[in-house]
Amino acid sequence: MILAEIEERAVEDVKHNKRRECESRWRAAVEEAKKLALREQLAMGLRDEAARRSPRRRR
Repeated sequence: MILAEIEERAVEDVKHNKRRECESRWRAAVEEAKKLALREQLAMGLRDEAARRSPRRRR
């Protein structure tokens, strides 16, 4: 009886730890996606600013 309870708790602990690891990886992936989006937004803004400041050729 006690061994079965210990095994059951061990299984629950493993499930809980895996869930926490998955959530942690998810949060890390979301943070990386946010950083990438911010870099892309900044790059686009810099390209737009450079295009506005560059002399335009007339033909």
